[in-house]
Amino acid sequence: MLLFHCRAGFEADCAAELTAAASAAGASGRWEHRAGDAFVLWQPAAGGKRREWSPDFGELVFVRQLVT
Repeated sequence: MLLFHCRAGFEADCAAELTAAASAAGASGRWEHRAGDAFVLWQPAAGGKRREWSPDFGELVFVRQLVT
């Protein structure tokens, strides 16, 4: 599980951006987020890539911090 901090109100944008990054890296899983929570949670799929995947922060706009 990875937790990505973002600005409140941008959770859906953050999840969409991270979906593209995860897909490009071949990572499988699902995102959990609610509007206003200021974070997006990554749950890797069973048997999928876990901590091997980490996005390149230089290419991300909405992520402010990653907590592992």
